[in-house]
Amino acid sequence: DHDAARVADLVAEYNRLFRSVFGAVTQSKERWIDPGVIESAMQTVEKEIRWGVPSLWHHRILSAMLLPALPAAYRRAAYAQVVADQAILACALERYRLAHGSYPEALGALRPQFVTEERRDVIKGEPLRYRRVAENEYLLYSIGWNGQDDGGVPGAREKGRSEVKSSKDGDWVWRSPADGAPPATPR
Repeated sequence: DHDAARVADLVAEYNRLFRSVFGAVTQSKERWIDPGVIESAMQTVEKEIRWGVPSLWHHRILSAMLLPALPAAYRRAAYAQVVADQAILACALERYRLAHGSYPEALGALRPQFVTEERRDVIKGEPLRYRRVAENEYLLYSIGWNGQDDGGVPGAREKGRSEVKSSKDGDWVWRSPADGAPPATPR
């Protein structure tokens, strides 16, 4: 059937395009991504669909509606991984505090008794940032989607959202509770 073959060709062309552009982003064995690479890849995909691949030209309108969701999906996945790593470290930090009476000066003190491996920031692969603020208080954060260390200052919340997971600006912060406060949560 001619239509089935045409659809198969279109699917193959989309697969080739996305593999060539996003392959390096999604195949990282180091478990980190560079938001700048993703943004650049998106521009390449948009350019290819608009001008480079004649068989995809008639999909420009649909692509214009759907493609902007791709970087947001990467951003949300990165945020989810950061929160999972922060939760692991928060548990290890609390166990350390219970054993030693205060939080450590550096995350390295948690190994090997409380965590088996260093938790690295999903954004650019550097260690997660940690700072003991007081004897029983700490600040743990990722540099966030903007790829810059904002000193543990979270990004602005988007209107109508309670989390900063969709924020492109600021750090992804997990702050410990003050004495007697409820458990730490990501901000």
